[in-house]
Amino acid sequence: VQTPPPIPARIVNISKSVSLNEGESVTLYCLAVGRPEPTVTWRNQKYGMVSDGEFLDIATIRRDQAEDYECITHNGVAPPDQQKVRITVNYPPMITDMKNLPVNLGKTAILRCEAMAVPPATFEWYRDDHRYHSTFITCTNTTQERFVPFKEFRERFCKFVQFW
Repeated sequence: VQTPPPIPARIVNISKSVSLNEGESVTLYCLAVGRPEPTVTWRNQKYGMVSDGEFLDIATIRRDQAEDYECITHNGVAPPDQQKVRITVNYPPMITDMKNLPVNLGKTAILRCEAMAVPPATFEWYRDDHRYHSTFITCTNTTQERFVPFKEFRERFCKFVQFW
């Protein structure tokens, strides 16, 4: 009886990177072939080994689970074959920094509105319930408005207008 020759493990089909909303579920797959039959494991940097087997199920995904997940297949014939799948988790803006600072009449005031969101949120500035355009600087997930109050002080606020 002749024994068939060993064949190194290799991944033949794997999930594509995926983007989903926080709270949704996802199933990743990683199909491998080889002789002897290879083992398949899923792991990532933060959690280490996440799952044994071709499928990785994540129910009710959280924003902190957004990262690369690596499928590793091995059968002892050659070095393991591995491929990554990226999971992006979308979530609405959450204000992380908003400061109210006193300012003297005629001096430059800086209002800052900062939030975390995926994808990044778009901001608009409002004064007295009316949207207005001003000289503002937009950075990643941050908006600032500079103005010089000459006659009066009015309440100003930022509003998130685009997400998900």
